[in-house]
Amino acid sequence: MRKAFAMIALAAMVMSSMGTTVMAAPSASIVNGKQNIVINGNFNEGDLAWAHFTCENGEGDVTYTNGAAKATITNTGDVNYSLQVYNEGFTLHKGGKYALKFDITSSIPRQVDYRIQLNGGDYRGYIDGRVDTNSTTQTVIGEFTMKDDTDKVPRLAFNLGKVNEKDLPEHTVTIDNVGVYLLDGSGITDDGEVEVKEQNIILNQVGYLPNDSKRVVFRGDVKDTEFKVVRADGKTVYTGKIGAGSFNAGAQETTHIGDFSSVTTPGTYKITTDSLGESYTFKIDEDVYKDVLKDAVRMFYLQRCGEELPEKYAGNMHHPTCHTTMATIYGTNEKIDVSGGWHDAGDYGRYVVATSKTVGDLITAYNVNPAAFGDDTNIPESGNGTPDILDEVKGQLKWLFKMQNKSNGGVYHKVTCKDFPSYVMPNEETAPLIVCPISTTATGDFAAVMAMGYETFKDTDTKFANECLAAAEKAWDYLVQQPSQIVTNPSGIVTGEYGDKKDADERYWAAAELFKATGKSKYNDAFKKLAGQNIETGYDWQSVGSFGNDAYLAAKGADSAIVEKIKGQIKKDADKVLAATKEDAYGTANEGVFYWGSNMAILNDAIYMQAANAIAPNNEYIDYAKEHVNYCFGKNALAMSFVTGYGSKYPEKLHHRPSMVRGAAPGMIAGGVNSQLEDSRAKVFLRDVAPAKCYLDDPESYSTNEVDIYWNSALVHALARLDLVGKASQGNQGENQQGGNQQGENQGGNQQGGSQEVTQNPGLDVKLNTTGNSIVNQTYEIKATSQNAIDLSKVAVKYYFTKSDSKNMKCWIDCSDAQLNVAPWYVALTGNTNGKLGKDSKGNYLEISFDKAMELKQNEGTVKVQARITNEDWSDISGFEEVNTVVTYDGKVIK
Repeated sequence: MRKAFAMIALAAMVMSSMGTTVMAAPSASIVNGKQNIVINGNFNEGDLAWAHFTCENGEGDVTYTNGAAKATITNTGDVNYSLQVYNEGFTLHKGGKYALKFDITSSIPRQVDYRIQLNGGDYRGYIDGRVDTNSTTQTVIGEFTMKDDTDKVPRLAFNLGKVNEKDLPEHTVTIDNVGVYLLDGSGITDDGEVEVKEQNIILNQVGYLPNDSKRVVFRGDVKDTEFKVVRADGKTVYTGKIGAGSFNAGAQETTHIGDFSSVTTPGTYKITTDSLGESYTFKIDEDVYKDVLKDAVRMFYLQRCGEELPEKYAGNMHHPTCHTTMATIYGTNEKIDVSGGWHDAGDYGRYVVATSKTVGDLITAYNVNPAAFGDDTNIPESGNGTPDILDEVKGQLKWLFKMQNKSNGGVYHKVTCKDFPSYVMPNEETAPLIVCPISTTATGDFAAVMAMGYETFKDTDTKFANECLAAAEKAWDYLVQQPSQIVTNPSGIVTGEYGDKKDADERYWAAAELFKATGKSKYNDAFKKLAGQNIETGYDWQSVGSFGNDAYLAAKGADSAIVEKIKGQIKKDADKVLAATKEDAYGTANEGVFYWGSNMAILNDAIYMQAANAIAPNNEYIDYAKEHVNYCFGKNALAMSFVTGYGSKYPEKLHHRPSMVRGAAPGMIAGGVNSQLEDSRAKVFLRDVAPAKCYLDDPESYSTNEVDIYWNSALVHALARLDLVGKASQGNQGENQQGGNQQGENQGGNQQGGSQEVTQNPGLDVKLNTTGNSIVNQTYEIKATSQNAIDLSKVAVKYYFTKSDSKNMKCWIDCSDAQLNVAPWYVALTGNTNGKLGKDSKGNYLEISFDKAMELKQNEGTVKVQARITNEDWSDISGFEEVNTVVTYDGKVIK
């Protein structure tokens, strides 16, 4: 989850009872001539390697200026670590004899605790001390020997909270000239750092669908001009060219690209070159993402709150019931039941805005590609006849009901404890639960997802669906009475803020979903007013406008001018993403800048390009959207799959409390690269690292290695929306054309394209647009034009063409979908659309047909198919000419 400031250190990490207390200070001269191993111990570089936090009712702030850390303490809180200043920028080696030295003053007489500690496990101290300080600067120095194993990232902490149960008035404490010095290293026995060799052949470590584009990145000392694709049995199946190098600013390296898209046979492979060695292995298979998607959806079960997770379902993540006590509404004595829902991220808070983005993703993913989701992910509801993804959605909507104020319809922003828990399982967080005040951002998001819930369940659970709609409309009524709010944490609450400076996009999304669900003019009017001010975009928790755009474009009776305005904005933004993606060998649009949760943003860009493709078909949108997915599974500057359990190299030390206690489950996507360096570990270890490589597989690097429900939901949404999972044989490949009789050729009898009798058209219109030369790109648009419904499974279109070369050919179905203006609004058909190359007496043809028995009615929408044909060796198709197009319905030629 995104936090407003540095993650709170664990309450357990600084114990009230001291370890080895420094009783007498040796002379400061013992450090003369010794090197200070603490990064920025003199504060000359501001807060570099330093951080601070407040908890347990501590209040105050710390500034790092004029060569010192100055802490202003307004409330010492309840424990000594209620305000802590700390540094993790050094290493202690086993057997080394060290000295800790610092200067300290306080504007009032007080005691300050300090320690260097193990930053995990039992958090034992390597040195502990307490100093009596006042307005006179004093130097504190203490010696210790590191008897524990070498600690690469210990924590040096100054605890400025309550000591000896004494409350103190507001005051300041100033700390300067902090140092840790190795006095004697003769006892050190470890061998130091082991250099890890960088992988220089980089690709998607999970794999590719057979007919998808496949690009590999080469870096380092690239001396080769060719690469080989080698099958698991050692046979080379393809030799390709390595492209010219170009400098990648984000990765600060020169990258080269190779293309092996023509390798389509299912199997396990690796890529090799003479000078760079070999890549990680990968697969080519229609079902390469099947297990990934199942585990990514299963993650939501593992995040459930308020119920027992038995071992038979949860595996090593099992735990008893958690967080079922009544929660107090902030600033009142009122208690309410808010049990249920999902734990948000690496902590156990539950946040309405984060949940809403997640639910929006999951419902959309199911609606666009229901075939991708099963009822078999091993959760308690598996086998009940409802896809498990919808079971998870329903459970979350039930929790959201509890977060709505029953009197006024407003929605509380979140429920957490005052601060973050220690590294424990969820049932072990037992501090009082606090419900934070109503926010208009939470209320807007709630209204939107409840309207989506109505649409999702109205045909299967009418009572529940109507309850969703009633709650959504009540939330809207609250919104129209309330001004926009700036969301911040209330005083004393230091858990994830999910702050927001505006709520226009939340209102925008709510209005669109409610209009789509009800058709009421008041929601349409509200949306048009907001859209007239700004077309909102984004699939993030803080910018949710694209969910609203999806809804409005699918709504019956939508204003045509607003629709065109939305489409124009989507295409404009998608074109920018596409252009930037094509410039990056690793396939992102980040342009060398990466923020917290960058993997979500990268997946959101993929989703956005698919949305653009739905309104302005362009094969490159889909092709490069899939590159964003490839990035997440290993085609990145770190050569790392960010999804646990998938690929050869993936995160193992997540910032996720259950994973820290028990080990990570498969299918969780880490936040990813963050060049902003927003946690103490990142500031220390990544300060000189290229932006595209700013990531640590470290449980303390919460700004790069945390997990979150809405990062996983973005992964689910992208896999489903890009048709990467669903029915097998997506994007069917046609037979090679070599002349003579081929599969698909009619031999004798009536031949398609010959003199076959044309029957009356039952009301079917097919439009075709063909472009390209070396690659022929086609877009088919199919509509019903009469009152009789068309059965899509009875439709077949044969496109006849001639060419002068005799090379083998292949075809792909890049994208196929039904874009409707009635429920279900959008249906993914790529997995149900067949493309077959053949030849008969009239010549070469590409035949498009459908497996899905879907009714298409007049004025209810269009089926769009994007197909691609090319020579097998990707050369130009010589003498290509279109002949004609033959349309059949139920086996009879109608056009």
